[in-house]
Formats: sequence, C-alpha cells, structure tokens
Amino acid sequence: MSTEDVVDPSTIQKKAFFYGTLMHPRTLKQILQNNGEHLRFCPAVLIGYARHKVKGQTYPGIITLSQSESILGMKHHSLQESVVRGTLVEGLTEADLKRLDDFEDTEYARETLTIHPLAPFEPLSTHAEQDDEIIRMHATPLSTEAGLTFGVQVDTYVYRMLERLDPGLWMFDDFVQNHAAQWFNYVPMIARLRSRQWYENVMATGNMITSMEYTDRPGQINESMDDVTTNR
Repeated sequence: MSTEDVVDPSTIQKKAFFYGTLMHPRTLKQILQNNGEHLRFCPAVLIGYARHKVKGQTYPGIITLSQSESILGMKHHSLQESVVRGTLVEGLTEADLKRLDDFEDTEYARETLTIHPLAPFEPLSTHAEQDDEIIRMHATPLSTEAGLTFGVQVDTYVYRMLERLDPGLWMFDDFVQNHAAQWFNYVPMIARLRSRQWYENVMATGNMITSMEYTDRPGQINESMDDVTTNR
C-alpha cells in the first residue's frame, strides 16, 4: 500500500444515534463545542429497546425490551412503546466522538446498533429550534414495524447502570418543554477540568471544586470529588 492509500482515521466521518438530551440541536452543538455546520441529521427509530427515565435526572437511558420487562416490570404493548425515537446524525469527526464519549462517560456504553431513518438527511444548520417544531418532528405516527425495513449500523449510547433507571418512560416532549433550556450552556465536567481557566483557578485557590462551582448536571452542585460524574 502506498502512502497515498493510507487513510487518516481522524478524517473519517461517522454516524451516531441520539435519543435524549442530544436530540435537541442546541444541546448537541453545546456538547460538541462547535456549530455543527459539518453535520447532517434525520429523525430515526431504534427497534427493540425502551427509553427510561434515570432516577432524579432529566436525561434518559435505553435498555433492551427484555431488560425493561424482566428488571423493571414494564410491558410494552404498542409499537410506540417498543421503539425508541431519536435523531440520526452523520458527519461526526473523531474529535466529536471524543467529546461525546466524555459526555456520556461510564454510565453509558457506545455500541453499534441498527437504526432506521424516517426521512432524508438534512444539514443540522436547518434544524428547527422552536419547541413545537422540534416535538412535531419526532411525533410522526409509526404505522407498522414492517415499514421500517431500511437500517444502518451506527454508534448508540446504551445505558449500563440498570439500578438507576426508573420504570417510567422518558418523554421527549416533556424534556423540550420543561428541561431542555437547562442544558444549553452546560459544559461536561471533563471539559472544564481540561480548561486553562479551571487550572488557573485551582492554582490560585487550591480548591478543585468551589473555585468554579462545578456541577455534574444542570441544577446540581457537587460537594466533593467523590460525587463527580460526567454522565448525561
């Protein structure tokens, strides 16, 4: 193989499926720390999984339907209850994925799952940001599972800590209307720990936490390093 044939892995663009806070374009761009102009998106669904609330949090986690039924006692009778709706994004760089991994941390595992697009890809820059438009985009009725024949293999963050899940299902419309704005200025803990401003504050004050009043999630303040998590 000649040097001209060698592909730099950092230049390969990838796809990922988001089903929670990152379905909102403002949150996604905030976590990626860029304007997302290189990205394209479409609404999509994941079959055979359930999206549950995480106890005491405004973000969800997905697990298989069998786990949902056996561990949490949920029965998923309708098609709407046996699929997870979300956003499929393409064009992600290695730097984007690194920030996403930092954001999700050990509470989630990045796995390759089959995702079914519901519409053609469009530039992320054209994504609606009004609450009602965003909700409507992910509320199109699904008629039958048989109609979801085309699937693509993409990265998806699956929840690992089952004991933290609530039996109740997480609802995107409730998140958009009542909680999304809390995430628009959120910066993951690890990104703050890497920042020069944080380093300078620590050097000046000797205090790793109160020098910048770190929170692991919107509305929460940690009192010690043992309490710090970087999960969505």
